[in-house]
Amino acid sequence: MGRYRWRGTLGPAVPIAPGTRADKFELFFDLVFVVSFFIITRATAANVTGRELLHALLVLAVLWWLWVVHSVVASRVRLGEGFVPVAMVLGMAALFTFALALPQAFDDPGHGIAGPMLVALSYVAIRVVHLLLYLHAVRARPHARRKMLHFLPEVVVTTLLLVVAALIPQHIGDPEQAVLVRDGLWIAVVVIQYGSGLLGGTWGWELPSAEHWTERYDLILIIALGESVISVGVGGNLIGKPVAWEAIPAAMLGIIFTAALWWALLAAV
Repeated sequence: MGRYRWRGTLGPAVPIAPGTRADKFELFFDLVFVVSFFIITRATAANVTGRELLHALLVLAVLWWLWVVHSVVASRVRLGEGFVPVAMVLGMAALFTFALALPQAFDDPGHGIAGPMLVALSYVAIRVVHLLLYLHAVRARPHARRKMLHFLPEVVVTTLLLVVAALIPQHIGDPEQAVLVRDGLWIAVVVIQYGSGLLGGTWGWELPSAEHWTERYDLILIIALGESVISVGVGGNLIGKPVAWEAIPAAMLGIIFTAALWWALLAAV
């Protein structure tokens, strides 16, 4: 019993009950995704090319997959109660590191492996935290545990691909070939992630609270749209520089486009 004393000190994990709503800690965790979206937006805006847009789509796809996995965990256990916040803070730190290192993931392969390896290692930490928390939450439900373990190969393979994407390009003499190999490995990561979701399907998943699930998706969409407004404001009002007249209609169109996306969300609901 001694090795589980820390769990009793912090309190047991609290399962999600029917009708449960999102708690404040979940919103706190989502702030890291806000930073992630902002970092990717700013890095892409600094050099808008076809390849940079591809890189942005790839990292956004991986980030969205991480959020989907996070939401699956949050649908099973209260993130702000018991010992769970301690694990989630570790996950937040890993996700924050992942976001900070993302712009370096697609640097010139000749710049070294520090950035790409940091991306791969922080990705591993995030997935391990989510996997352990989910397995703990469904420890009394063998069917739900087996369902989650079906996705373990996806975790292992995508992690290995990210590590290979960090290591292999450094040893390719042709820089263009190295970039193609790295981008191809990242594309494989995204295909495997979403392909595993399609193959796994939704059969067998249990949803304790439909209200909690839908509220989580509403909140992340609001966060994404809010980040768009922040990016428009930062881009149109550079510190230390006067606002150019050309930036005014561009900013207005950005706000109108964001409002249209919000309107489309309301219509879909």
